[in-house]
Amino acid sequence: MAETVFVESTPPTSRGRDLDLVVSAVRIPMRRSFSHAAHARDNAESVLVRCRIGDVTGWGEGAPRPYVTGETMAGARQALTGESSLFLLEQLAGLWASGAAFKAGPQALAALDIPRMLGGLQRAPAAAAALETALLDVWCRLFDRPLRDVVRAVVPSLGHTHGLLAEEPRPQPVTLVADLAKARGSVAAALTPASAAALRHVKLKASAEPTDTARRARELRAELADAGAGQATFSVDANAAWTGEQSLLAADLLGGVADWLEEPTAPRRWEQLRRIRERTGMPVMLDESAVDVGDVETAAGLGAADSVNLRVSKCGGLLPALKVAAAARRCGLRLQVGVQVAEVGPLWVAGRVLATELADLLAVEAGRQDEWFDPPLTEPPYRIDRTRHLAPVPEGAGLGVEPSPTLRAHGVDTG
Repeated sequence: MAETVFVESTPPTSRGRDLDLVVSAVRIPMRRSFSHAAHARDNAESVLVRCRIGDVTGWGEGAPRPYVTGETMAGARQALTGESSLFLLEQLAGLWASGAAFKAGPQALAALDIPRMLGGLQRAPAAAAALETALLDVWCRLFDRPLRDVVRAVVPSLGHTHGLLAEEPRPQPVTLVADLAKARGSVAAALTPASAAALRHVKLKASAEPTDTARRARELRAELADAGAGQATFSVDANAAWTGEQSLLAADLLGGVADWLEEPTAPRRWEQLRRIRERTGMPVMLDESAVDVGDVETAAGLGAADSVNLRVSKCGGLLPALKVAAAARRCGLRLQVGVQVAEVGPLWVAGRVLATELADLLAVEAGRQDEWFDPPLTEPPYRIDRTRHLAPVPEGAGLGVEPSPTLRAHGVDTG
């Protein structure tokens, strides 16, 4: 790992020795870059929250991305250092002191619009994800319960969620993502016969030009077939980089190559998205266009989507992501669980909980923290079965992970 790491922390804000909350911002170099049509990244940038109730500590993470939710790192930190963060921690501590049951904490948080509480007129989903994850982590640790129990505690209150959850959590097959930094031929060449046979989905990150993207898609799909991975489904993600006309052209060119097209136009161009589906027959997946329940219901009502990509930081936390998932299912839309590139800990665990709890997913992304960070940033470390492309079910109380010595050595105040 490169040595240059930038960290800023707020001083602890506390009201009494049994309660405190600290916000940190961290920028950590990645071992290799990751790029797509909207952005190139060679550093992990996350905002972290540490909260404490008594002698129990929880930590959380959000990934502010201006091109996803409009948030910056500075803006997210500012949102988190207001009175609302400490107020929610105090409310949770009050529930614990009153002897409330486990489900009371998650249900109380689920009833709130934390992105709105923190951001006001300009919602702050990434900041909310950092705070909510930390609060859920400390709450689960107080009860010695895993984070997945939060899902089971909250979903029944969402209404009309039949079939939303799997009967039991289980490892999920994960997507292989080919970004613009990957050399031609390197994706298929890295597959062994066993890993090629086990591969279930491949996502290609688009370039700025639809014709170039379609060419790369055809080449990659042919290479995968030659490697023995021809059974894998295939999608193209434009990250909202194309115009409506470019998107129509891409959808035509990708017919018979891609199984769906993800976020081709600028967010919430509902008429353009509907036109793509109707004129070309190409299924459309929403990502940046689907931040909350209102987005999903609007898109479904206008015939602008076939599926939705869930991301914990984008949606404002695990609980809002569950609400979006429930709304999508009610509207007849399929689901994918995605990630923010280079999540450092809490976010990848929360996303994995979401993925291993939900039923009937189109695809699951899990990132490549094992490639990007060495030494690992958490204990136990991030791990994926790269031969079978399987992400395991998270274990342990709360998130089940702690900041590693590497992360602590860079000054991140997480406990």
